[in-house]
Amino acid sequence: MPHLDDINSTNLDEIRPLINNLDYVMFFGTLLGFVRNDSIIQDDDDIDFALNYSDRNSLINILENSNNFEILTNKEFYVSCSNKSFNEPNSIDFYIFKKENEKIIFPFSFYGNCKYRKRHDLYFDSALFYETELNQYNLKIPSESIKLMEKLYGKKYKTPLRKNIDYFIYFRRNEPIVTYNKKLVKFLLILRVLIEKRYKYAFRLIKSIFIS
Repeated sequence: MPHLDDINSTNLDEIRPLINNLDYVMFFGTLLGFVRNDSIIQDDDDIDFALNYSDRNSLINILENSNNFEILTNKEFYVSCSNKSFNEPNSIDFYIFKKENEKIIFPFSFYGNCKYRKRHDLYFDSALFYETELNQYNLKIPSESIKLMEKLYGKKYKTPLRKNIDYFIYFRRNEPIVTYNKKLVKFLLILRVLIEKRYKYAFRLIKSIFIS
């Protein structure tokens, strides 16, 4: 059984020539790993890209005609695929953005399971995404990657932390805000899963708080 890190490395090698001409950059946890350690985060279970909406249909066409990848999820602002060579979970996730004026906008962002609300859109200054450069995998990353990661993950972005346990990202006026307050992290996580109507998970979280 191949290790997740080997799967991710293979996926990066095989997806690169397919998306080379698309307007994309590495994003979220994948970019964070390369900013911190010039590598994929150990045991990460997916690879994250940001992709311009104008290239969304091209991406779908590429994946549908690929011998290596199959589409898992095909939503307007989120596309996920998996490598056919592996039986283990190994998704490559594309978060679709729109460029409006000087803003990069990710509709839904972390709230893809909810009814759409404009307040759930995630905004960034376009300067954080353009220009781009190539990393050691010859994949595009934003030239302002450090500023982008600090914007998204907060001042402790260099420290390996557990999402939704050691930190939580929420929005204020469509801007990402990071809290490291453990009590607030639990409260905000419960609130989010309730919004997503994941009631059993919310009940387990509430129960764990009282038990602890």
